[in-house]
Amino acid sequence: MKMKNFAATVIMSVLPGLGHLYLGLSRRGIQLMIGAFVCIAFIPVLPMVFPFALTVLWFFSFFDALKRLTIINNYVRYFEERAIEDSIPSLSTVSPFSSLDEEVIYFRALNSKRVQGEIGIGIVLVIAGGILFTKFISPPLWSWMSSREGATLLLASVLVLYGLVIIIKRIIPSKKNKMEHV
Repeated sequence: MKMKNFAATVIMSVLPGLGHLYLGLSRRGIQLMIGAFVCIAFIPVLPMVFPFALTVLWFFSFFDALKRLTIINNYVRYFEERAIEDSIPSLSTVSPFSSLDEEVIYFRALNSKRVQGEIGIGIVLVIAGGILFTKFISPPLWSWMSSREGATLLLASVLVLYGLVIIIKRIIPSKKNKMEHV
């Protein structure tokens, strides 16, 4: 593994997911690309909601790629320094992971939000399906939702619900945290 270029990551991160692909995080990169495509495809359906969602996705993708670049480069630096201290002749001939524990730590750091990301993708798909279902099954409800007032109310509801989810996650400790305290 070698250090990743900061400028290349920034340039590629202009397109959601492409910076992650450059960093070798293909699953996350493809998920972000699909999310951006869905947002772009649904802009004509709800023009008050999906441009906002695309903007949020773009900012998340951009800064997440920079955060993961820092993680990758810090680990590469750590293993290079360790290789020099241990008098290992070259990193190109020796794996930067001298033990399984270090490799596990590295991949946990890169994929720390994997399950939450998959749940997020599921939620987006359910919402997109619900929107299409509403459009074809109940045209009066759809006309209200696509009006400026309905779209604003819908967006406000989503933001409030997401904020409540974040607050509840912080208040109620996870099973992992409970296990650590025992």
